[in-house]
Amino acid sequence: MARDDEFMLSSGDRDRRARKRKKRIVIIVGIAAVLLVAALLARPVRRGIRGWQARRHAAKAFTFLDQQKWTEARDAATAAYQLAPREPQAIRAVARLLSKAGQADALEYWKNLADVAPLTRDDLRDETRVALH
Repeated sequence: MARDDEFMLSSGDRDRRARKRKKRIVIIVGIAAVLLVAALLARPVRRGIRGWQARRHAAKAFTFLDQQKWTEARDAATAAYQLAPREPQAIRAVARLLSKAGQADALEYWKNLADVAPLTRDDLRDETRVALH
């Protein structure tokens, strides 16, 4: 069925209009699909990036702890924990920092770490040292 404004058009012009209309529909559907995929993947991608950044800060914290640069280690461990509080390396960095400082609060972080990931020998050694202290 031809619309009133298409009545006077030739068949070639009607075909051209139909192709343009189909092209617009395909573009709109494509954009909608891209937006849907972006909306579905935004949160996991953000979590992945934050986890990666937290692991990077935790690695810096461990380096600073080995060098006994306490202020820098505290800053890096805090940044790691704030970025991803459920990231095992971030929890491990804070727990190790508090253990080296002799803080009893370290036991809570070691418990949290044990809930998220298995403890290593060094983790168990630090946890035991704080518990005995």
